Amino acid sequence: MEVVNDAPYLRNRPESFVESADVILKLDTGETLPAHATILSFHSAAFSDMLSLNRSPDTLIQVLPFPDCTLDAALSFLQCIYAACEEQRISVQSAEIVAELSNKFGMDGILRDIDKFLADKAAPDGSSAALWGPNQERAVHWLIVACNNNLMRLAAKAERFLMQADARLSESPEAEHIPPPSLLRMLDSHRAAIEGMQLTATRCGNRLTGDLCCAIHHPVALTPRQQNALAILQALQPNYPSCSVPWE
Repeated sequence: MEVVNDAPYLRNRPESFVESADVILKLDTGETLPAHATILSFHSAAFSDMLSLNRSPDTLIQVLPFPDCTLDAALSFLQCIYAACEEQRISVQSAEIVAELSNKFGMDGILRDIDKFLADKAAPDGSSAALWGPNQERAVHWLIVACNNNLMRLAAKAERFLMQADARLSESPEAEHIPPPSLLRMLDSHRAAIEGMQLTATRCGNRLTGDLCCAIHHPVALTPRQQNALAILQALQPNYPSCSVPWE
């Protein structure tokens, strides 16, 4: 096995801590990474179960397969687990793969941290220079990542951006992978927005109709200029309804 020396996530740690690593994560490439059973188990019940099943009384170090993962992805994942402070844990560049691995191993606490970190990169209207900028396809991509990994705050921001941008999802190659619940939420929001505009238009129409009716029945209250304008309107449409809205 090829051991990765000077693992970034173990730098600046006491030598005794580094030497106490009792787990080896083995990648498909044969490369291996040291880790600690207590730390992995603390973050993940899945790791805890794997370590329990793999435990042997004849060895102090357990070797766990870590398949379908590149070295860079594994290093980013372990950096997130081992980081001493929030600033060192997550970056926009590594967030996607770390979220996928955290979801794979049931690390709900780390997923919540990633969700908050990414969602905070977006404004209330869903715009985000750090994540997707004006690019609707990038927003679709991040929406899919968020939905697949239970990053619901990020999903809400991406949905809001796509709604605000009036995105044509049919033009995005990835749009077919948007989960149905997310599509339904966007459709419901779109319908609510339309209904809100219709209600506003109706209220404006009611006020306009009321003003016209009042002007018709009390022309003496109008200035000469207003009376001339009203006369023109009456000539165009002589019969005004008393209470109904013309465009209902």
